[in-house]
Amino acid sequence: MEEETSIGLLIQVSLPLLLFASPPGSKSRMTLGGGTNAAFAPQIDYMTHVFAPVAKKFGVNFDIRVERRGYYPRGGGLVSVEVPSIPVLKCVNLTDMGSVLRIRGMSFVAGALPLKAAHEIADYATRALRRHFPPDVPIDIHRYKEAPRFAVGTGSGITLYAETSTGMTFGGSCLGDRSKRNNVIGEEAAEELTEAFLAKACLDKWAQDQVILFMALARGKSVIRSTSLTLHTKTAIFVAEKFTGMGLLPSSVEVSIEILLDRIDCPGLRLPHKEMTYMRIYLFDVDVRTGQAPPYLPIIFQEQFKFSKKFYAMKDWTELEVMLRFQALNVELLQRQIGGYSKILAEYQGNAWDVLVACNHDPVDSPVTSEGRARLVMKPTVHMPTTIAPECHVRFMVCTIGWTPPWRPYGATVGDKPSKSRRLGDSLPKVSWSSMESLAGRNKSRGSAGMGDQVTRGAIVSAEIDVLKVCCKSMRYRPSGRVYIQVTYLGQAASTVPKLP
Repeated sequence: MEEETSIGLLIQVSLPLLLFASPPGSKSRMTLGGGTNAAFAPQIDYMTHVFAPVAKKFGVNFDIRVERRGYYPRGGGLVSVEVPSIPVLKCVNLTDMGSVLRIRGMSFVAGALPLKAAHEIADYATRALRRHFPPDVPIDIHRYKEAPRFAVGTGSGITLYAETSTGMTFGGSCLGDRSKRNNVIGEEAAEELTEAFLAKACLDKWAQDQVILFMALARGKSVIRSTSLTLHTKTAIFVAEKFTGMGLLPSSVEVSIEILLDRIDCPGLRLPHKEMTYMRIYLFDVDVRTGQAPPYLPIIFQEQFKFSKKFYAMKDWTELEVMLRFQALNVELLQRQIGGYSKILAEYQGNAWDVLVACNHDPVDSPVTSEGRARLVMKPTVHMPTTIAPECHVRFMVCTIGWTPPWRPYGATVGDKPSKSRRLGDSLPKVSWSSMESLAGRNKSRGSAGMGDQVTRGAIVSAEIDVLKVCCKSMRYRPSGRVYIQVTYLGQAASTVPKLP
């Protein structure tokens, strides 16, 4: 075995095999040599204090005994691992982080580095943690220097982990090298821990890919809440699907969209009336209005609105796209008239999915707030004294709250047909701003179907509509010409045969 091999990675890859390598009740033992604290790999302290408590929730118990530490790049460490065999893995529900009770950690140096460096790393990490965690959360970081007989080489690093009121454990770590100052080492470890805390995650990004195999093999349904999916996690999901025939899918997600109206601009246009104007926005079944503004172009609004809606029981992310396409986004420019009523001067029709595409927001790959500016080309009505399309300048901010949605294996029953749903690793399409600017032109022929063929994918929805009759008991006038009904649905318009009234 090569000396620079990461012992943490060896434990992770061998653990699922040793759990079922012998009859239940017996134990497997192995001695591993290599680096206990290696680059681009979990540190041995992380395996002991963070991953072990997480694995225990699946019924996995293992004991790690560090005989000698070995640091990158020399290696030379020696670790003994004892793994009891189990009959079956338990399913878990790790979705409630609770409140953080305490933060613990260890800051170490070895070899030629002085103990002062361990104190500096811990102090910088503590200051970084205090900026985000409540002041009543105790932070206890052990600082020490390894004895020469228990360490090979020179190294430094820090491992932090938080314990919560619901029994969750998540951590962060950083390994020192010649190019990193002590403040960078401490702050990077604190940032990893803070990332999980701010996401209200029960697992950090380093543990999420390791539990995917446990979830796939466990008896029953498992649900976890973690930070954004890493590339390793997506790979683990893909491999688990191939080996087990199961899918790992999102169950629910809340989409939040903030719209900042900037101004309405239309070169060469002058509104004939002097009454005040205002905007009306309809999204997620919520209708909001701006304050009134003078009818002098450009019309400045500078108002911000937030819309949010939660979607449940999704089988895959393609279903989220279909659901968002049915959430209409209507933006109207209105002008008050004498008598108290208002006239619509121009309007824009789209849907919520257009906003996500315009911001290049991917609920899978970018589970953070995305921001972008756009010019919504509005369609003038008969009340607008020009055929020139006015432009509404807006800024979108999109956030998939619960973008770390619970992930659950499904279809585990023997004989179930494997799902052919979209894999989470597939990325959503990216659309340039030019597509957004010409969106209204496409809507003239496609209704509110959004981006049209550029993002059409995965689902086919059809409907038959029977138009029976139109009734109006209090109608006081008689149309002079033939009448017909026009229906717009799923981005397509259809009209009935004109008939005499």
